[in-house]
Amino acid sequence: MQNYLAGVRVLLKALEWAGVNRFTLEELTAPPDPTPPENRRPALPEVTYKHELLSHLEGDQPERLRMRVIVRLMGEMGLRISEVCGLETDGIDLATRLLEVKGKGGKLRPVPIPPHGV
Repeated sequence: MQNYLAGVRVLLKALEWAGVNRFTLEELTAPPDPTPPENRRPALPEVTYKHELLSHLEGDQPERLRMRVIVRLMGEMGLRISEVCGLETDGIDLATRLLEVKGKGGKLRPVPIPPHGV
């Protein structure tokens, strides 16, 4: 995402320099979120996530370990439930730290595995 934004900034600066762009970077603002306030879902507070949810799933039982991995995949890597359900072991590349995820429409996308891993 940061590469995308950097590219947009460079393009806008080039257009401004050429006199083609009628806006400056300072004048551009993000549009308001069209989602009604009652439908917005706030992010899970870190305290709740780490201390309550993950501590509830501690233990060596296979079922708890499985659920802890699922929760961390969704909470820390941003995967959807359907993406977690569709994961396959051959989609994990530890050398490049990428996880191949089948997203919406069956499209495959690489998701970086965080340094602390899952």
